[in-house]
Amino acid sequence: MKLNYNIMSKLLQVLTTFLFLGILFTGNTQGYYPMGSRAQSLGNASNTLEDVWAYHHNPAALTGVKKLAVGISYENRFLLKELQSQGVAVALPLKKELFLLEVSVLDTVIFFHLKQGWDIA
Repeated sequence: MKLNYNIMSKLLQVLTTFLFLGILFTGNTQGYYPMGSRAQSLGNASNTLEDVWAYHHNPAALTGVKKLAVGISYENRFLLKELQSQGVAVALPLKKELFLLEVSVLDTVIFFHLKQGWDIA
């Protein structure tokens, strides 16, 4: 019985290590970078925020925007121009739906990522 416990313990350690390394090395491969000072002040735990940046963090939360909202975001990480991001978002609520436009740019020396989109909620 003790042999099975040792094998299971080692197997659990190996699986936990692979899971941790997988999250560590693939967590940012989808191109996610935070937008908006409100989301960043919450440590990017912004899935429940109902503001103009909901398009970037959680599009389903756009239904909470009830009046015209405009957001401008600029971030310069570590005071390096190579690690800067900018974004503009405009949310226009109509009678029963909401129309949103967003443009965001992540700009580095060797990488330029432009994300633009529109949404109707």
